[in-house]
Amino acid sequence: MTEQEAILKAKEIYNKDELFIILSKVNADLAFGISIPFIGLVDNKKILFIFDEYEKAKHFAKAHHMELQKKVYPIAKIEKKAVGTSLKAIIDIALCLGICHMEYNSMATDVFGVNLAWFLKVNSLKHESASVIVPTEMINEIKEGKGINMRFNPMKILKFNDPYEITETRKNEILRLVFDAGDTVGDYRNTYNKLSLIECLLLLDNITTRFIPQAKMENQIDHLQYFMEVEPILQEVVWNKTINEKELFTAIDPETNDTLIRKQSVYIFITDKYEKNGKFKYKKIESGTEGIKKLLRDTDAEQIVVTDGPRYLGIIPRDKVIELL
Repeated sequence: MTEQEAILKAKEIYNKDELFIILSKVNADLAFGISIPFIGLVDNKKILFIFDEYEKAKHFAKAHHMELQKKVYPIAKIEKKAVGTSLKAIIDIALCLGICHMEYNSMATDVFGVNLAWFLKVNSLKHESASVIVPTEMINEIKEGKGINMRFNPMKILKFNDPYEITETRKNEILRLVFDAGDTVGDYRNTYNKLSLIECLLLLDNITTRFIPQAKMENQIDHLQYFMEVEPILQEVVWNKTINEKELFTAIDPETNDTLIRKQSVYIFITDKYEKNGKFKYKKIESGTEGIKKLLRDTDAEQIVVTDGPRYLGIIPRDKVIELL
């Protein structure tokens, strides 16, 4: 390829309405379906990987064993006008991080390697201060004088689907079942049994941490009594669904390597999907009642908290668990 052909190619790439970029598998947030651009290392060069077609990006990701979940790969779409994640913004941040190269359509017949500074120059662009989207917790760190850790802005993983996510519309439908699940205890139990475990955790979490405290605060005795009658029904349903899960996990205290106890609670995670989003390592426990019996024998926890991790907490008192065993 001649220099003039390379310049025309660089301009063609920059002027595309959409491109695709490989994201980091290691840094992928599987609770929110986001990650940051992946940086490869070839011949001691740090490299971004950009593609003009999703299928080309997927071929690269598959070849490098980067599958996140079934048929989902760490790939994001680059849109020209997106704040903080346009191609120009990504390049500005990359140069600040000491990343100087980009490979376009890697592993394809039209592969094109390019120096990022040169790419900006031929497109009549200047390297500018990077536009970094700062989350609230980082703002608080800055206020404390800790400064900013330079990093790429997160991007949405294409075709990502979180099986534990509940839409707002569905949440509202489920929450109505707190008040209208039938006429008898049996009706309520049957209604809740038809829900998924994560949906039951949503209900139990709201009953325990929202509806009961609010009724107490407002001295609504009738409402309080009602909610306290619904709560054990949900605890029983959550328990029965939990012990039928194929895989269960608990958290490990990093200092002692023992089962983690927090606020007199021992945790049972129904998935390890979000382990790296939290602060603790997970340990697989025996499914069914035996694993939970062992947790109770090994700890003095006053309650078991069944959770997916980032969202809902289904709190079941120790006495209730023993009753249900």
